[in-house]
Amino acid sequence: MTSQLAFKGSRHGAHYAASRAGMIGLTRSLAMEPGGYGITVNTVAPDRL
Repeated sequence: MTSQLAFKGSRHGAHYAASRAGMIGLTRSLAMEPGGYGITVNTVAPDRL
């Protein structure tokens, strides 16, 4: 699970936004590696409730 701040950034939370963006990059990379075997990898980035 990640956050919309990964896409938008944050004034006082650069460390948080960077870690969430890293999770998205990791998810995309993991999705490419086993993709030929029918394995899917997902992450969720909910907006504020």
